[in-house]
Amino acid sequence: MSSIVVMRCTILTILAAAGLSLPCLAQEQQVNTRSVESAYAQLVSFEAQPEIAAANFTVDNDDPELSDLDISTAKLPYYREFGDEGRRWFIQATASYVNMEETIHLQLTPGLNERLDASWVGYGALVEGGMIFPLTENIDIATSVGAGVSRLESEMDFTTPAIEDALAPILDGVLYNWDTLASIVRASMALRYDKEFSSWRVKSSAHLSGSYVDSFEESDRFGGFTDKAGNLGLQLDVSHPTDVEIGDYPVFLIGHLGYTHLLGANRSELGFDSFGEAGVSFGVQKFTLGLLGILGSDVSGWSLQFNYDY
Repeated sequence: MSSIVVMRCTILTILAAAGLSLPCLAQEQQVNTRSVESAYAQLVSFEAQPEIAAANFTVDNDDPELSDLDISTAKLPYYREFGDEGRRWFIQATASYVNMEETIHLQLTPGLNERLDASWVGYGALVEGGMIFPLTENIDIATSVGAGVSRLESEMDFTTPAIEDALAPILDGVLYNWDTLASIVRASMALRYDKEFSSWRVKSSAHLSGSYVDSFEESDRFGGFTDKAGNLGLQLDVSHPTDVEIGDYPVFLIGHLGYTHLLGANRSELGFDSFGEAGVSFGVQKFTLGLLGILGSDVSGWSLQFNYDY
């Protein structure tokens, strides 16, 4: 059950105590606010992942009292390898931004409805270093460790001041209207394949990462969060030169297929736990730019593909 459902249930429970709300579903009553805290950690991890490009995700919601969840993320990546043939090492850095928005519709009593607009915004940076170990001429293993920090903020807007006033003593600064810093420590390993077949080039990878997220410097009433997260990613790129040239360099057409599966006990707290990607990009020298569609169970969207070390 997603954290948004838990948040709605918490609000309904408190309003019910004041005689203003319908009771939560029995299933929802069994979920505690730890689910919400786990979602914060998952959001920080999701924001920091260098493998997830700038993208927009729309999470479908079957609950008529909840709008579709909208998650947008933007990344500014940097990657550089050092060394020649054989064992090499690399550094990777990512500056990131994430915005998550949701609207909660509450029918408190007949004729009394309330709309709550919730949003979470995060800004972060992650730096990693690692080694590349060749297994064959076309296959290698890359391992890395890294650390970063993110600032996460939560806000909620009410349409009815009386409802906001009723909730504020208990939830303001606790469940919404808070801010915190969060540290993230990440380890990853990737199995990579890269080979040319005549004028075709095939690249593929299987990537596994795990993160530990811990908040600090929380605003006054916010309790903070600590959790683990991660993902498994699969990617296939096939490229071929076109007849178009820019300068003396041919323009390549690249087809992309990918799959990402979120890991950890909190993997479904954003409303989805996996998604696939498919699309095309154009490349010149080592620079590529393209657009991919995102599709998965309860999620859809698009992502912007940018690579300067293809």
